[in-house]
Amino acid sequence: MAFNCKACEFAALVGTIDPAVIVDTPVFSDEIDMSPTVGWDEVLCVLAIGNVNAKTIDFAVWEDDDGAAGNTQALLACTQLAASAGDNDNMQLIINVRRNQLSAGFTHIRMRVVSEAAQDGPLGAVAFGMNSGPIPAQITCTGGAAPTGEMPTGSLASVGEVKKA
Repeated sequence: MAFNCKACEFAALVGTIDPAVIVDTPVFSDEIDMSPTVGWDEVLCVLAIGNVNAKTIDFAVWEDDDGAAGNTQALLACTQLAASAGDNDNMQLIINVRRNQLSAGFTHIRMRVVSEAAQDGPLGAVAFGMNSGPIPAQITCTGGAAPTGEMPTGSLASVGEVKKA
């Protein structure tokens, strides 16, 4: 299949969990708008696991009704990774969410990761928003310093640069 545009022109980095040592307290990403008027049609969530201790790891997407983490509930989850000294090292987990999968009245999602106890290696996650048509003009960079370079509309402000080749 041939595309007439670059991936960075129809997908934007819309949520992150910054790389960190994860403990037994859940860590959530930014809120990601999937409302029909200005949100994303589809979001691809990717968890990257470093060299970690033998502890369980849970990765899920939660839905939210207002974008303020008020009324939240689990939407989709990967199978829990069992405690293993080596099987979970340098692994990735992926969850794909489509707007029509959200429960009635829910318009936002967040990634959630938690471990049974302190890890000795980092985990991090990114979420890419995609639409069947152009990226909505209403979605703009928010927070942080202004990004530089060629940025697709809708990218998080923490994105330093997107270089199109």
